[in-house]
Amino acid sequence: MEFLEKISKPILIILSVFFSFVIIGYIYLSSPFGEDKVPTAVTSTYVTYVTNPQTGEELPFMEAQYFSGESGSGKEMIEVRFNVYSGINMTAIYSRGFQMINGSVYYYDTYDSVSFETGNEYQWGEQLLTEINGELYGIALDGTYTAIDAGKVAGNILLGPVWWLFDGFYDIESEFNYTIKDFLNVMKNIIKSNSNGSGQSTLPLVDLETYIHVYEAGTDNKLSNEQLGERGIQYSYFTVDANFSKNGVLWADQSLFGSIAGDSNYNASEVEHDKDYWQAKSQLYLNLNDFNRRDSLTEGTYIYLTSDLINKLNQYKDIDIYIDIDIDISDTSVLGFDDFALLGLNNIKEIEITSSIQKEFILKTNCLNETNIDIEDIKINNITLVDKTGGES
Repeated sequence: MEFLEKISKPILIILSVFFSFVIIGYIYLSSPFGEDKVPTAVTSTYVTYVTNPQTGEELPFMEAQYFSGESGSGKEMIEVRFNVYSGINMTAIYSRGFQMINGSVYYYDTYDSVSFETGNEYQWGEQLLTEINGELYGIALDGTYTAIDAGKVAGNILLGPVWWLFDGFYDIESEFNYTIKDFLNVMKNIIKSNSNGSGQSTLPLVDLETYIHVYEAGTDNKLSNEQLGERGIQYSYFTVDANFSKNGVLWADQSLFGSIAGDSNYNASEVEHDKDYWQAKSQLYLNLNDFNRRDSLTEGTYIYLTSDLINKLNQYKDIDIYIDIDIDISDTSVLGFDDFALLGLNNIKEIEITSSIQKEFILKTNCLNETNIDIEDIKINNITLVDKTGGES
């Protein structure tokens, strides 16, 4: 008996820990965070554009962009903008949108399609009006999910014996509304998973049925998938005009709303982005002195452009960039372009690398990615290029 008592205690402890993990796992998987919430892009159209009745301009119903911040400095930002009709008479267009910076959500709206102001907080389920197949519909963020209700779990624990004598225990699950933060986190994953590197794209189309539903405009009549099908509409699919950048957001003018966290003058970089010379130059020449250096103890010195500078230069599409690397002007032995040295600098027109004596110049991993420059485009003089880029250039 003494032996059984000795082994029974650790067995009970192990079983208690095991069942605790089982209960925690069940609660997690029943929550919105434990389920696969990333919709899949599909190939048939649904909600695409709205037409401004005053100008005839077509605007995307839904725009989104994500600055992941995985390369360089700047904040992580996801934002979504809806361009919708201001009323059921469709006489004007206005926009509403949401932005999330480091987990905090900001709301924006405008009626002039020019300037955005921090807007009133969107109420989950409020209708946004758009036209589909010539008819007006209300689009609402109104998704819900079922999950374990901690209050009901506590109620069962405290009052279980009493309820059992009468009607039994509480049903511990409840229905909850998703939040704007939930929606933005899903959009972030959609944009990144459907992006080919970075840059502008149109996602055709994205299934948002979990979060968004369609109503007859101005009514509480939510249309089922079957009812939508009868009207020639295929479920809750949306075209999204998307932009993805691996850099972090640095300036207010990078935002769809011209504002970061409610600040229209936001500037997290050391670059003065309102300088006239940025706008005036049509050609910009960069040489070795414009590059940062990284010294490898085992190899030597590699050069790269900072992500802040790349981010800045990409804001001005009218600038053509010419890079001239003259190895002879360096006081150290430059071995080549570092990993991600020019990543995402998409307005490079020419790269030329020269030396007075024959040398190798190494192109490291992804140094040319998303630059529109291939290795064979680089002009060389007394240089042998060593390709260690990996991936696509």
